[in-house]
Amino acid sequence: MDSKKKWLRYLPMILGGLLTVLIAVTVFVLKDKFQKPPQTKKVVQQITMIQPPPPPPPLHV
Repeated sequence: MDSKKKWLRYLPMILGGLLTVLIAVTVFVLKDKFQKPPQTKKVVQQITMIQPPPPPPPLHV
């Protein structure tokens, strides 16, 4: 075989390997991007209690 054509025998395996690596890297990057749930910021809610008015003062007779 000619030395120029010898590497052509391995071309399909090389391209298949490169395609496999490309797909694996793409899946790894996308899995890392979409698997994490969005971080929610914890917010403390302030509650104001409503109190009834004080009782009226005692009446003097």
